[in-house]
Amino acid sequence: MTPDRSAESPTLFARGAAGWLASPRRRWAVGLALALVLSVGFYRLAVQRVAGDVLASYPIVLLDGFDWLLEGHAVAALLGGDGRIDLPLLRNPVYVLCVAADAAAGGGGRVLFAIHAAALFLQVVLLWAACERLGTDLRLQLATPFLLALGALAALRFAIYPDDLAIVLLLAAFLALLRYRETGKAGWLVALGTASFVGALTQEYAAMPLVAAALLDALGALRDRRRPSWPLLATCATSGLAYFAARIGWELAVPHRFDRNVWAPFSGQVFTFAQAVSGELATWLHAFWPLAGLAAGAVVLLRRAAPERRATGRLVATILALFAVLSVAYRWPDPRHTYLMIPFVLLFCCAAWTRDAARPFASPALSRLASPLLATVLWVAQGLGVLHPFAGLVGRGASTSLPAALALPIDDRFDLAARCGSPRTFCGAADTPASDNPYLRVLLCEYRSLRVRGTVGEGGCGDLTDVPNVRPARIRRPPAAARRISGGGPAPSGIR
Repeated sequence: MTPDRSAESPTLFARGAAGWLASPRRRWAVGLALALVLSVGFYRLAVQRVAGDVLASYPIVLLDGFDWLLEGHAVAALLGGDGRIDLPLLRNPVYVLCVAADAAAGGGGRVLFAIHAAALFLQVVLLWAACERLGTDLRLQLATPFLLALGALAALRFAIYPDDLAIVLLLAAFLALLRYRETGKAGWLVALGTASFVGALTQEYAAMPLVAAALLDALGALRDRRRPSWPLLATCATSGLAYFAARIGWELAVPHRFDRNVWAPFSGQVFTFAQAVSGELATWLHAFWPLAGLAAGAVVLLRRAAPERRATGRLVATILALFAVLSVAYRWPDPRHTYLMIPFVLLFCCAAWTRDAARPFASPALSRLASPLLATVLWVAQGLGVLHPFAGLVGRGASTSLPAALALPIDDRFDLAARCGSPRTFCGAADTPASDNPYLRVLLCEYRSLRVRGTVGEGGCGDLTDVPNVRPARIRRPPAAARRISGGGPAPSGIR
C-alpha cells in the first residue's frame, strides 16, 4: 500500500534545505534576515523621496498625513518653548511625538522613516514569532514576510500614517494574549494591557485583541454558566481607563481648537450605509482575492483541528469580524481599514496551515489552488501591478500599486525652489497652496505659518467648521501667548 504523503512538504525545497530549516535557531536566522532586508529596503526607498522637508516634498502624503506632520512639527516647537501654538486639530500622541522627534532632528524624514522601518522589522519578527508558536507550515512561514510587506495595499506602507506602529502593537498584544492563554502567568497579562494601552494612544483600534478576548470570554461565561476571567476583564477595564486619562492629559497639554468627532461617520453624516458596505466589500475583494484558496483551506483545516487550535482560529476570526463590523458601521470607506486587517488574515491562515496538517481538500487540483506558493505569487504580482483584476472597483488610494507610488516625483508644494531659492528653505515668499478641500487648505496654510513665522493659529488660516467629522474641542487650553495677553502681560514679539 502506498503511504499517504499529503502532509509532507512538497518539493519546493531541496531535502537539504528542508532539513536545515528544521532547526528553530536557523529558522529565526532566516526570519531576522528577511525582516532586516525588507526594513532597510523600505528606509532607503523612502528617504530618497524627500528634499529637505517631508510635508513640503514627500510625494506619498495622503489627506490625514498632512495633519500628523503639522501636529508633530507644532508639538516640537511647543516642547522647544514656543507657546504660540494653537493647533486646528489634535490627534493621538504616540505618532505625533514620532513626527516631533523627526522635526527636532531637522524634519528631513530620516528619524520618521527609521521609525517606520523599525515598525516593519518588528511586524515581520512578531508575525514570525506567531508562526513559531503556532507551528505554521514552513512554506507559509517563509512567505509571510513578503505577504506582509507586499500586496495590493503595499503603497500605504509608504504613506504618512501611524497604522504601521499600531500594527506592531496589535501583533504584540496578540502574542501576549497567546502566551497568557498558554501559561496563565500575570506577566503576559501585564504585557497585553501595556501593548493595548500604548496601541490605543497610537490608534484606538490597536486595543482590538484585548477587546476581542474579553468579549469572547464574557460570552463564553454566559453560554457555559461559569465565572468569567476576572483578571482579563480587569486588564481590559484598566487599560481603557488609563487610555482615557492619558488622552485627557494630552488634550490639556497641547492647545487646539477642534477634536475629531468620531461619531459623525457612524451617524451617516458623511457616507450612507450602502456606500460604506459597497466600498469596504470592493476593497476586500481587491485586496484579498489572491488569498481566497489559502483562506478556504484554512477554514477546512480549522474545522478538523484540535480544540486549542480552533480556539486560536476563533480568536483571530473574532478580531477580523470586529474590524469588519466597525469598518462598515463607521461609514467612511477607506483602504486603510483593510490594510490593518492584513496581519490577522495572515494569522488566520498561519493558525490553520501547520507543519503536521493534511491537505485540506481531497481533490489534488483544489489543494493546489489552496497552496501557499500560489497565494504568494498572486499576492506579490498584484502588489507589483502585474495582476489586479478588481482595481477598477476601488479608488486611486487602494488601486495604486507599489511601483506606481514609488514612481511619483518629489514634490515642491510651497514652490520653495522658485520663491526661496532652494526646495529646502522656507521664506516669507513661500507659496500658500490652494485647495478645494477646506481641511487640507487650513493644514497647509498653518504649516506655512509655522515654518515662516513660528506660529500656528495666528495666521488667518481659518478653522475646520466646514469639516463634517470634527467638532470644537471639549478640553480647551488656550495657547501660552493668549494667556499672557489676557493676563495683561506684554505680547510676545511677532504677534500681529
